[in-house]
Amino acid sequence: MEIDTKLLQNMTSQLRVLFVEDDEQLREETTHILKALFKEVTVAGNGKEGLELFIEKHKAEKGYFDLVVTDIVMPKMSGIDMAKKIVLHSPQQNFIFISAHQDSDYLVNLIDIGSTSFISKPITFESLKSVLYKSCLQLEQSSLQKNLLYKVLDENKKLKKQLEAIEAGKKDNPGCC
Repeated sequence: MEIDTKLLQNMTSQLRVLFVEDDEQLREETTHILKALFKEVTVAGNGKEGLELFIEKHKAEKGYFDLVVTDIVMPKMSGIDMAKKIVLHSPQQNFIFISAHQDSDYLVNLIDIGSTSFISKPITFESLKSVLYKSCLQLEQSSLQKNLLYKVLDENKKLKKQLEAIEAGKKDNPGCC
């Protein structure tokens, strides 16, 4: 399925992404693409640096990244180890993993973390767009579900207050109703 770039830009234009990749050339090329799509792109060269940037963002802004795109095999800290530590801070964090390796051990770890998105190296623009599109749809769905839940909870509070008012009215006027 070919993804319309304008549609993808519309979906990503208000999102913040953390991109973690140790290969300098790939990091620069992919960062250029991500900056054309996302509101904010923060870049790290290894998992340790990525984790530090993730934690700094939370401390400074009380927020997290909407999406973390990370290589798996990196020096200092792997993308998987970084993701496991990030999940301790943000259990619902969305990840896209990138790797030249397709070893089943890696894939099992990704599933354990809760990732459903994986891009094989070498990265093509089309494969990146496709995975970003799917991840953004998941983010959008999650956001809609959360908003709906808040509306239901708010409406529930209003209904409880109305019921309490009705019950209080019955106690004050026992001959009524």
